[in-house]
Amino acid sequence: MGERWPCPESGQALALFDHAEERVWRYLDRCAFHTFLHAPVPRVECPQHGKL
Repeated sequence: MGERWPCPESGQALALFDHAEERVWRYLDRCAFHTFLHAPVPRVECPQHGKL
């Protein structure tokens, strides 16, 4: 599992630090169903910008 995640500031590919609290996004409704996406957002520890 050598996945790398980009730093939001510099774009540098870094290893996963941890996950932020789960976020919820409203997606386009499908037929008569409301659609919500739930996901824990990955965080990285950038040597220049710290934990993001």
